Amino acid sequence: LTLRDLQASQNRLRAINAAMDIKLHELSEANNALYQTAKMKGEFLASVSHELRTPLNSIIGFAELLQETARAEATEAEPPASVPKRLRYLENILRAGRNLLGLINTLLDMARIEAGKVELRPERVSVRDVCEGLLGLIAPLAEKKGITLKQETSEDVPPIRTDAKKLQQILFNFLSNAVKFTEPQERSGRGATITVRAERLIWSSPGREAEERVRISVIDNGPGISPEEQARIFDKFYQVHGGHTREHAGTGLGLAISRDLAGLLGAEIQVESEIGRGSMFSVILPLSMPEPRLDGGETATAAAGGGASGAGGRASGPEASVT
Repeated sequence: LTLRDLQASQNRLRAINAAMDIKLHELSEANNALYQTAKMKGEFLASVSHELRTPLNSIIGFAELLQETARAEATEAEPPASVPKRLRYLENILRAGRNLLGLINTLLDMARIEAGKVELRPERVSVRDVCEGLLGLIAPLAEKKGITLKQETSEDVPPIRTDAKKLQQILFNFLSNAVKFTEPQERSGRGATITVRAERLIWSSPGREAEERVRISVIDNGPGISPEEQARIFDKFYQVHGGHTREHAGTGLGLAISRDLAGLLGAEIQVESEIGRGSMFSVILPLSMPEPRLDGGETATAAAGGGASGAGGRASGPEASVT
């Protein structure tokens, strides 16, 4: 090559480098703008969700007072003819208000997680007590659908150190989904059963040494989830499609929140399901959760999957309804 060719080549490289510098600067500015937009969105969502709860709680509270008054009138010797209709209307108001409050609380939880503002309060927790409390909480909903609830807690399950409220939120999401999607016997032709199982096991995951953990599982004999949808059910706002599942309203945030909360607890989530045979959603917890972060850093994300061996092993039995 001649000196002139070398100089022309260098000039072209300088021009390309200058163009790349401009593009990198533009990408940096665009990335910063996206970050600021996402931050503002999260702050707005958290603020609006919080402000909406106050008037909604007032509406629900006054509706409950009116309901108590109507019920008292219904016990009179000659109750007003309008009482049954008032009770029906008030029940509709309360049901809609509580559903809306639940949606608002879910959005607020997601906004707090995304903003890294979730407070963790580790404490010594009895796994058996947590399971019993949650079954008592979900029992009225299960009874309405004729679903039988069972508890199986191994004698060797130790107490764990974790945030009890966050653990309860994860498991309640699993339980409410199980009740929501499990069909009553008159529709499925078989007895509907949901089991909460707690067991001690040796857990191993990629890149980590095997360690002792506790697995708490919610097992149902409902319609099951296809492999394709299992890969997406933890995505935000995703809801299972097809069949009767579209009858059920929701934000599609419950499992996404459960996944992020599990990450904060140093836990992992495992899903096993088969169409027509039910599902098993498990949270695998360390005996002691990691120390809470103080810098508001990014939350860890629980990975689905992993392997278990030893005392716990894989869920089995007819009530598991999974393979």
